Amino acid sequence: MSYEVKPGGAEVRVHSGESVRVQFTVNNTTDRALLTQSEIGVGGSVDRAWCTVDPAGDVEIPARGSKVYAVTIAPVGVAQPTSGHVRLTAASVDDPTDAAPSPPVPVTLLEPRPTTTWWQRHGTKVLIGAGVLIVALVLAIVFSGGGGVEITRFAATPSTGLQVGTPVTLAWAIDGEPSAVSLRVGTDEPLPIEQGLWKDGAVEWTPSKDGATEVRLTAFEPGGDPNEPPFERARTLNLDVAPPPATLAPPVIDSFTVTPASVRAGQPTTFAWRTSGDTAALRIDLGDGAPPTITDPARLPAGTVELLFTPGEHRAIAELTGKDGTVVRSDAVAFTVQPDTSMELPQVDFTISTSGRSLSVVTGRVQRFQNLVVDWSVRGDHTSVELAFRTGDGQQRTESLPASGTRTFENVWIDKGTVVQLLVGQRGKPKLVYERTVGVAIDLRWHFERELVLRNQAVIGTVDPAALRTVDQPSAAGQPKVVRPSGSFSAVRERRVRTP
Repeated sequence: MSYEVKPGGAEVRVHSGESVRVQFTVNNTTDRALLTQSEIGVGGSVDRAWCTVDPAGDVEIPARGSKVYAVTIAPVGVAQPTSGHVRLTAASVDDPTDAAPSPPVPVTLLEPRPTTTWWQRHGTKVLIGAGVLIVALVLAIVFSGGGGVEITRFAATPSTGLQVGTPVTLAWAIDGEPSAVSLRVGTDEPLPIEQGLWKDGAVEWTPSKDGATEVRLTAFEPGGDPNEPPFERARTLNLDVAPPPATLAPPVIDSFTVTPASVRAGQPTTFAWRTSGDTAALRIDLGDGAPPTITDPARLPAGTVELLFTPGEHRAIAELTGKDGTVVRSDAVAFTVQPDTSMELPQVDFTISTSGRSLSVVTGRVQRFQNLVVDWSVRGDHTSVELAFRTGDGQQRTESLPASGTRTFENVWIDKGTVVQLLVGQRGKPKLVYERTVGVAIDLRWHFERELVLRNQAVIGTVDPAALRTVDQPSAAGQPKVVRPSGSFSAVRERRVRTP
């Protein structure tokens, strides 16, 4: 006979108040065999007080075969003993003394599990799972570039009309904190950008070949893992570059003239030129540090410009710049600006007086009539002389006069202040206006007539209306003659005004 019982585990741990199953394998070569009652013990002795075993009776084992058999053990009590063993024995049905016990399986008794809620039993797993999900979402955002490096601007100036040999400015702006920035033109090797220009910078690029050209700006964003390559953020510009001119003709100044060679101040001087070749700009150097510059392609081959100059000797030089950068200069051309002597004003003498007075009262209004005597003399360049005044009844009188003379106007109604104007015309300039005022004061209480003859004055302005100034020029008439100190009078005033 031969049979063998082998446990399926090396150790059993069971909490008090719970049960656990222990597996055994039985190999039997006899006709019949029994699996006898399990042994429960402490140390090397048998003690069934601290643990129960199910089943408790004998079980027949099939002949010439094997079977997996499991028993359930359940601790009795809580703390004593804290460890023991369990094993099964197979024996012959005919001879129970012929038995083969299994090796003892250690059993450790643990304290009862504390009473817990579902959250206490499973909350840790839930939190761990939620944490893993959050980390995954964060990594997904980071790896996808959300909130990281972004190229907000990338432009070329100029963006059109590009030509081989003409510089182009490439400028960009980048948000975030890139770890590197590079620029690639076409299939050339990427050009590293220095760190100070990573976030906001510009470089100058001069095309060396024509055709469609792709310019790519790449900003590198560091990844979460230092062992992984950085993320790339890129923007591209597609530029069309035209070929250079086959041959640039050198610039040539064919002629440069100044007319007239002598001019009076206030009149323009005309500069004229003719050029040939591939030209870019023309400057007229006048020696004052502010040369006029012509860059209009339509005016560069031939054109004129008019300028005003102050009196004196002047010189001008034309400076022509070609598209290839060549600069040529003309010979100096001299011209003269003469002072404008016509700015001198004519000399004018102008006085008024009265004689032969009479007095009347009409509907309560005093009317005084006198002969008005005007003396004048105009010397120097002038075109016309006119006399104008308004009488007390509101009538306007105007007379054309010769250059000098004396004129008497009889029975003129003299009001409290009658203004007499002498208008002197000038060639191409405003008229000069000289005013004299004669007035009278009447005291009806004493039926006495008092007259104030005002002194002659002349206030003459300059020709330039933007810089008017007044100069008192007392005439030979001297100080005012006052017959009586009481009474009223009008002020004497002269002015220079523009007239149509």
